[in-house]
Amino acid sequence: MPGVPSYRGCEACRKQKKKCDQAKPACSRCARLEIPCVGCGQQRYKFKDETSNLKAADSHLVRRSASALSKSNNTARAAAPSRPLTNTVSLATGAFVSVLEITDPRYDLFCYGPFIRDIPLQLGRHTALDASADALASAFRSVHTGRVSLETLSKNVRALNSVQRSLQDPATAYSEQTLCAIYLIMLCQGWIGTDEISYPKHGEAMAHLLSVIVSRNWREGFDSAMLVTLSMTVLIESVFNPAIQLEPWLSTLAEAHKPTYPVHSLDGVSVTSLDLHNLSQMTDILRRPSQNIAAMKALYHLIRLETPGLRKHLLEIIEPACAGPSDKLPIVLVRLQTCYHAAYCLILAMGITFNGMLRALDPHDALLVEERDIFCKEILAHAERLKRRRPFGASHIPLGLVAAWAAVDDPTQQAAITNMFIEYETALTTFSWLSKADLLKEGYDRVCRNLSASPDAVERGETSDDPRSGIEVNCGVEFRQNEGCSIL
Repeated sequence: MPGVPSYRGCEACRKQKKKCDQAKPACSRCARLEIPCVGCGQQRYKFKDETSNLKAADSHLVRRSASALSKSNNTARAAAPSRPLTNTVSLATGAFVSVLEITDPRYDLFCYGPFIRDIPLQLGRHTALDASADALASAFRSVHTGRVSLETLSKNVRALNSVQRSLQDPATAYSEQTLCAIYLIMLCQGWIGTDEISYPKHGEAMAHLLSVIVSRNWREGFDSAMLVTLSMTVLIESVFNPAIQLEPWLSTLAEAHKPTYPVHSLDGVSVTSLDLHNLSQMTDILRRPSQNIAAMKALYHLIRLETPGLRKHLLEIIEPACAGPSDKLPIVLVRLQTCYHAAYCLILAMGITFNGMLRALDPHDALLVEERDIFCKEILAHAERLKRRRPFGASHIPLGLVAAWAAVDDPTQQAAITNMFIEYETALTTFSWLSKADLLKEGYDRVCRNLSASPDAVERGETSDDPRSGIEVNCGVEFRQNEGCSIL
């Protein structure tokens, strides 16, 4: 669109479409009206749309090229116009951003951490993060279509190789971008992985990186919210993988985020039991239950106090406010609802887990039996309500079902939980949570039997936990080191 010389009058005359005499220092009209005379005598350009002329010239050039080629080779054809200039990074960024723009709560990635929305700002600077973002966008399409393509698997392998190279480079090994890249790979594995291997794998690599990062000056250059989110991911995965080392980095991070007053949500609901400090304490209880009886009772008491208030707020305030089609609601409100769904499921899972252990210590406590039934009923009801949010918007539900499966013995309750597992596994057909629940229940029952063997001895601290890894005992199977993290 070439520019051509245009009007030299002042701005005031040009806007009023008046002829300007271009006098200095002010034209006569501006002087008469006593207004500023701006731009008088300056050369301006107007631009003409030459698209049609360029297309005609390009068409003529193509015809000439085709004619010249046909003379030298009768089988030759004029090449089609080339696609716009681009590269793999821009394509991967575009694909990842398109996934982030989806606000349907069934497929909204916000549930995996709000920091994900900032990842596009870092793309193009870190090879491993670029490859992982590309793999996640491809895996997302597989979740939506229900088919895992060869391209998706290839991108996942490419991302793994890229992360391995990043870990071998001292300059990038312990960076925020490498940590994010591993997290994205973990999400991909959960969407397109299989159950051939007994434990999730990448939590070990993330735990190792977090250990080094927290031991250094992690407060500078790292997103604190991201570290907490990734720590909770590793914490939950450690229930199934005894090779994940949580100490001392988890205690250090939890102590840094330990609240000095009761924790409340934005709406004033008490959720202190879900603070990182208490969640890390829960992990220590699961690994060494007989040594943490007092802590178990204290945390269970806190859960009993907070669960009714959280349930009431969710069902009486949040759910009515979010009634109706989600596409008609503010996205902030829908995402707040997702946060409450996850919080309620997690507190129920913690409650029913500790309830079973405390019942082992005191099997004659009728209140604990009653509370177990309430926890189980609430987990099933919560899972029923969130069927419409599968797969991502209800991604926390299987955790509650696993805890309920491990803690209950009633055949009717077990049948209801099994049916709910089957319904939720239809959303992600490559992964079976029920098989994980069977693993956990075997070890959970063993822990409860050890606690019930001699409650008095446990209270006096005369018993000791199994010398093997506490989570290994909980899972009930021996962990084989060659099934470790594929990244490390």
